[in-house]
Order: sequence, then C-alpha cells, then structure tokens
Amino acid sequence: MPCYVNKLREHEYLSLFRERFEILRVIDIIEDKDRELLTPEIRHELQDYSEQELLKRCITIVARK
Repeated sequence: MPCYVNKLREHEYLSLFRERFEILRVIDIIEDKDRELLTPEIRHELQDYSEQELLKRCITIVARK
C-alpha cells in the first residue's frame, strides 16, 4: 500500500497561515480504526512523523484576515 505524505507538515501549514491570518480554530480528524493500518513497516518508513501526524486524515484551519 503506498503512503502519500504532503511535503508540508501541519506545523508548517499553521506557520504559513499565521503570517497572514488570525487562526481561530484548528480541527483535525483522527479515526481510531486507522490505527490498525499503521503497521510496523509504515512506522519505520515514516519514523520522522509522530503517530498523531500519521493518523490525521485532514486538518481544517478556521482563520480570519
């Protein structure tokens, strides 16, 4: 199973948004059922990422200019 990872990490997105917006809220979606997909092989391949980062399906940034 291929692992797709954006080039930017969550903290980098937030940093970019903070340069121009006031961040009001960050909503992230993590589904516990995805933990079983996080195999030792995937953890090893993506060892620079925290478990929380790997399990997030998406984040929504609510911001104001």
